[in-house]
Amino acid sequence: VPFRSQKMVTPDRTMPQLAIRWLLDDPTTHTIILGAKTFDEYRAAASATALPRLGESQRSTIDELRKDLNRRP
Repeated sequence: VPFRSQKMVTPDRTMPQLAIRWLLDDPTTHTIILGAKTFDEYRAAASATALPRLGESQRSTIDELRKDLNRRP
């Protein structure tokens, strides 16, 4: 997990939940397909719908991380 994303992953919000919340907040996302292996994983991921929307600074941090990853060879 890159350092900048560590502060956004908390005991109340896992990395999968963060990713799903980011997708839910994106108006261009129409469908999300979860890759859970167990019902518990599915339930935990689906609970992202109950999380508050990401703030602008959080979305900006995620966008920066995506750009960094896209630049890597």
